[in-house]
Amino acid sequence: MNSLELMQDTTSMTKRSANLFAFTLVVWILTTRSSMAVNEDSTSTTFSKSSFFHVQSFDGGPSSQRVLELCDSLRIELARVWNGKSSPTTWEPRCEVVLHPSRESYSKAVGTGGSSSNGSSFVQLKAGGVTSRRMDLLLDQHGALTSLPHELTHVILADFFNGRQPPLWLDKGVAMLADTREKQLLHERDCMDAISSTNALAMDALLRLDQFTSPSQVAPFYGQSLTLARMLAHQKSPETLIEFAKDSMDHGIAAALKQHYQIDDVRELERLWKLEIQTLKSSTNRKTFAFVRFQP
Repeated sequence: MNSLELMQDTTSMTKRSANLFAFTLVVWILTTRSSMAVNEDSTSTTFSKSSFFHVQSFDGGPSSQRVLELCDSLRIELARVWNGKSSPTTWEPRCEVVLHPSRESYSKAVGTGGSSSNGSSFVQLKAGGVTSRRMDLLLDQHGALTSLPHELTHVILADFFNGRQPPLWLDKGVAMLADTREKQLLHERDCMDAISSTNALAMDALLRLDQFTSPSQVAPFYGQSLTLARMLAHQKSPETLIEFAKDSMDHGIAAALKQHYQIDDVRELERLWKLEIQTLKSSTNRKTFAFVRFQP
């Protein structure tokens, strides 16, 4: 019996649930307070910076200082969750955070995808480190920065891989854990639809994909990546998921699965993941668990 089938271990379940609940509560308080502050009128501050961020707002937009405080606070919480600590002590270069006054301005900055998103992140890597960080953000219809946790997760993940690109499934899946419950449910639906229509990616293909070769891959990939990342992060810890991903790049997926999850191979991982999806399908009152849940 492998570790994912030991879910009835009362002690480990209690400890895991307590840790996840504690983090959810901390981030709920943090993001609720900060999102309310973001919506307050700004009359003066359009540029602010810290050791990690340089925030640029716009005339009549959110206070750059308040957005900066949100970014700094959220970065600390995200780093603690996924890395167990809040290091490093600074980012060099800082992450440029640009708030856009309109869809036109945002789309011009981010290009493809700007018409259907409210956030975009860009991280330029080289061997051993990061050479550029940037987030472009657009307020949602309620005047909140609901895309910030997702995009900031991408930026933070880059720190953990020493100048290498994180596996695509991990990068996307972990960032989606910072999305709202509604967005996660939509991705879950795409995952289930892909399985029902036999369009789902095989687990080995999912774990190794580094770029899309067909538009039909996109929705299944996002849904599968979210559900897989969530399942593995719940099983042990968020930090273990990151260590697994790093070791899979260095020592191979099968070896990393055995080391971190006591799973024999990718075929067994796929079987366990499909059981997880069946559980989701059979739930009549399904709830998502977000490691970061932004409450506008």
